[in-house]
This record gives sequence, structure tokens and C-alpha cells, in this order.
Amino acid sequence: MAQRDVGTVLDLWGRLAEGGSGALAGLESTDLDVNLVRFATGAGVAPHVNPEVDVLLVVLAGEGVLTLDGVEHSLAVGTALIIPKGAERGVRSAADGSIAYLTVHRRRGRLWPTPRLRTPGAGSPDSPAT
Repeated sequence: MAQRDVGTVLDLWGRLAEGGSGALAGLESTDLDVNLVRFATGAGVAPHVNPEVDVLLVVLAGEGVLTLDGVEHSLAVGTALIIPKGAERGVRSAADGSIAYLTVHRRRGRLWPTPRLRTPGAGSPDSPAT
């Protein structure tokens, strides 16, 4: 009997122990994308819309807030939720600590960097399209 490939293993606690902020690690299969994310105190992802896939979010450490279609939801260790595609969402850590979480979603096309738009005459960048 042939041995089945068990896939790639990601040591979540080990990766979190290495430090850092933002997207710390990721895994991909033919069907799924997995991302390990951590944000420092008060940092996070600005509200945006993902029209392509539902996203499972599982909080591994710390606390924060998920804003989903304008409604704030508290996040704490052990919280798991599904964010529906098409919903506006943003995540930030608590004002007094960091947050680390795992996201899992159906694999989709890669995000490509887009140039920042400039406000006419202001010279300051707007948020990039996501």
C-alpha cells in the first residue's frame, strides 16, 4: 500500500515565537490557502471587501476587534468565525495588546500589487486597492 503524503506542516507556535507583525506564514494546497497573521498593539487591516471567498478566522493569541459590515465584534483566544464573501471586514488588535490569528479560505488567484492612487494636488497616497 502506497504511503499517503501528509502535506506541509506549519509550526504555528514556533512561528509566533519568532516575532514579527503582519502575515507571518502561509500554506497553500490545490484547494486551500492558510495564513498566520499577527498585529502589534492597535495595528490591523483596514476595512475592505473580498468578493471571492468566505474566510474562516481563528484567534490564537491576544484580543482584537473585527468590524464586519460596520458592526464591531470582539475577538479573543478561541474565537472562530466565518466571514462571508462580499462583506466589508477589517481586523485590528486591542488598544493594549497584540492579536494573532489564522485564516483559511478556498484558494483563489494571487493578489497583485497595485500602484497607490494619489489625491489630485495633495501629493499623499490613498489606500491601495485590495
